Amino acid sequence: MPGSASTVDTVVAANSTLPNGLAVALWAPRSGADLPVVVLIHGSHTHPGMYNDLASLLADRGFVVVAPEQEREVFGDKAYYPQQAFVNWALDFAAAENQRPDSVVHGRLDLTKSYLIGHSMGGGTALGITGDFDQFGLVVDPWSRPESLIATVVMGTHNIPPPRTGDPIPVTNKVPLAFFQGSIDSVVTLDQSERTFAVVNGVTPRMFVTVEGGNHFFMTDVDNPPGVNEDKAAMGLAQDLSVHSVAHWIVVWFRAAAGDAMSREALMDRGPLLEPHLKATIVE
Repeated sequence: MPGSASTVDTVVAANSTLPNGLAVALWAPRSGADLPVVVLIHGSHTHPGMYNDLASLLADRGFVVVAPEQEREVFGDKAYYPQQAFVNWALDFAAAENQRPDSVVHGRLDLTKSYLIGHSMGGGTALGITGDFDQFGLVVDPWSRPESLIATVVMGTHNIPPPRTGDPIPVTNKVPLAFFQGSIDSVVTLDQSERTFAVVNGVTPRMFVTVEGGNHFFMTDVDNPPGVNEDKAAMGLAQDLSVHSVAHWIVVWFRAAAGDAMSREALMDRGPLLEPHLKATIVE
C-alpha cells in the first residue's frame, strides 16, 4: 500500500491490514474521544494515499477516517477498484481497533455514528450502499448498509450505466446525501452528475455542490495523481484551496446531518454560495 503520513500535526496516520489480507489506511486525531468513523472509498485506479490531505483535514476536525483498498480485475483491467463490502470491512476494522490496547484509537470511537465518502467509482459504490442496492460490478463480497450510517458524500460521481449516454438509475437514499462535483470535470461531467442528482428520491436533506474550476481530482492531494485515468482538463482552482474548502463543508454537512443546529444554520444561511468557488443547491 502506498504510504500515508498526515499533513496535519494534530493527526496521526497509520497503515494496517484487514483480516482478509487487504490494506487499510487510518487517520485519527491525536486526542479526543467519542470519535465517529468516516469510511472513505477510493475510485478506480486511485488508492487511499491520494486522499491524504482530505483525510487529514477530516481527522483534524474530530473524525476517524478508515479507507480500505483493493486491486482486482474488472473487465480485464487489474487495478485499484472498490466494492460495496468496503463499508463493512472498514467499520469492522474500526471496532477491532477500538478494542485493541495498542491502537491509536483504543477506546476512543463512537461506533454508533458513521459516515461515508466515495470518489468517482467509489462514489457509485457509496450510492449503492446509501440506496441499499447492489451496483453492477461493485459487489463481490457480501455487504450490508450499516445501521450506524448517518450521511453520505459522493464526489465526481454519476449513476448512468454504460455507454453513459442514457438516463441515470434513480437512487432512493436512506440517509442525507450530498454531491460535490467539479465544474470542468471531463471524466464525470457536470451534466452527468446533475442528472443523477435529479433522480435521487429518498430522504432529505440532499445537497449538490458545484466546485467551480474543479476537475475530477478536486479532492486529491495533487491534480491527476500518477496512475489515474487522467482528466484532460487541468484544475482551474488552486488544489490546496479546493481540498481545504471541500473538507470544511463535508464536515459541516456531516455535523448537520447528525443534528448539530449550528452546522445546519451554517449551510442554510450561506445561501447558494458556500464560498466564491462553491455553489450549493439544497433540497429540504
